[in-house]
Amino acid sequence: MTLPVLHGRLPLVGHALTLLRNPLELLRGADAADDIAVLYGGPKPWYLVSSLELARQIFVEDARKFDRGMQFDAMARIIGRTSLTADGELHRQRRRLVQPALDKRRVPEYAPIVAAAAQELMESWTDGLRLPLHDLISDVNFTFVTRTLVTAGIDEQRVADFRRYLPLALAGVTKSMYDPTGLARFVPTPGNLRTNHAIAQVRAAIGEAVAHHRASGSADHGDVLSMLIRDGKDLSDSEICDEAMALLTAGTETITSALCWAVHLLTRHPEVEQRLHTELDEVLSGRTPSTEDLPKLDYTRRFFTEVMRLYPPAWMVSRRTLTEVRLGDVLVPARTPVFVCVYLVHRRQELYPDPERFDPDRWLPERSKSLPRDAYLPFGHGHHRCPGDHFTWATASLLLASIAQKWRLRAIGDPVTPTTTPTLRPSHLDVVLSPRP
Repeated sequence: MTLPVLHGRLPLVGHALTLLRNPLELLRGADAADDIAVLYGGPKPWYLVSSLELARQIFVEDARKFDRGMQFDAMARIIGRTSLTADGELHRQRRRLVQPALDKRRVPEYAPIVAAAAQELMESWTDGLRLPLHDLISDVNFTFVTRTLVTAGIDEQRVADFRRYLPLALAGVTKSMYDPTGLARFVPTPGNLRTNHAIAQVRAAIGEAVAHHRASGSADHGDVLSMLIRDGKDLSDSEICDEAMALLTAGTETITSALCWAVHLLTRHPEVEQRLHTELDEVLSGRTPSTEDLPKLDYTRRFFTEVMRLYPPAWMVSRRTLTEVRLGDVLVPARTPVFVCVYLVHRRQELYPDPERFDPDRWLPERSKSLPRDAYLPFGHGHHRCPGDHFTWATASLLLASIAQKWRLRAIGDPVTPTTTPTLRPSHLDVVLSPRP
C-alpha cells in the first residue's frame, strides 16, 4: 500500500527541519480524509494518523503497545516523569495522586478564586485599551492557577518569575519535541541556554514553595501543593516539585489556549457573541458567576465545545510503538514515532459535516446524538486522557462568563497564525477592550 507523504520532505533530513521550526506547517495540504500519512524524521518513516478508528486503536485498544513518545520526553525536561509524562505503573500512581485536586467536586472551591482573579484584572481596564490577546488571557489565568496551586511560601516576585519564564521554557522545549536525534537540545546555542535558564528559574520558584510547606510541618494551607505533600508521603521534594510543575503547565496552557481562541471566534462571529451575551445576562443578571450557574449556561457550553473542536489544545499527540503494530494496512516497526492528529480528526467530513464551519449548535442534543462518543478528543483519550478536563471546562467557562458579562473583547489581527507552545493558540493578535452597556 502506497501512503501519502506530507509535503516539504527534504533529502536526508526529511521533515525534521519543519518539525523543529513549526510543526503546523506539515498540515498545509494534508487531507483529513487520509487515515494515515507518512512523514520523515530523517531517513526513517514516521506516521501521522487522522482516522478516529486508528486513534481509538492507539489510545485504547492497543494502548499497551505504545509509550508516550517524543513530545512527552521533551516535556519531561521541565516536569520530570509525572502524571503528565509517565507510562505504566508510575503513571497510574501519579495520576491517583493528582486526581483529587482536579475532581469536579473541588471546582466550587476554586470558583471564588477565578472570580477574584478576573475582577482584579478588569479593574485596570479602560475603554479602548489595546493589549496583546495572549498576554491578557495568560495574566488572569496565571493569577488563578498559581493561587490555586500554592497560597503560601511564594512571593509576588516568584509569581512574576512564573509568568516570565514558563512561556520561555515551554517555547524552547516545544522546539525540541520533534528532534529525531534527541541531541539538538544539548548544543549550547543561545536558544538552548535561554531555555535551560528559564526551566531552572521556574523550578526554583516551585522548589522554594515546596520547602516552605515542608518546613511548616503538617499545616494545610488549603492549596493543591499541601494536598500533594500530604498524599505523596513517599515522594521526594523534587518529585513533588515535578507534579506541581505538571499541574501548573497543563493548567495555564490548556485554559489560555481555549480562551484565546474563544475571543478570536467571538470577534469573527458577532451573532454568536450576541447569543452568548444574551445567555449571560439572563442567567447571571449582573452577579458574579458560580459553579451553580454552569448547568444553566447551555449555549456557553456548546460554544466552548465547538471552540475546542476546531482548535483542540492537544492538537497532535505523540506515541511510540513498543512492538510491531499493524495500523490499518500498515505494519509499523517497533520504536517508531506515531502521531495522532486530533486537529484533523476533528475535521473529518463523515464525523462533522461542513467541518471548517464554526457552529456551536452542532452540539445541540438532536444534532450530536449520532456522533460516536469518542469522536471528540480535545483532551486525548484512554487511560492517558487529561485528568483535568472537567477542571478546564469549568474554569474556562467561569473566566469567560466573568469577563464577557461586563466587557467586549475585539480581537485585531489578520490573518490569524496558529502557533504551538506546545498547545495550539493564535499568535500576533491584539485585543481592544470596551465596556458593555
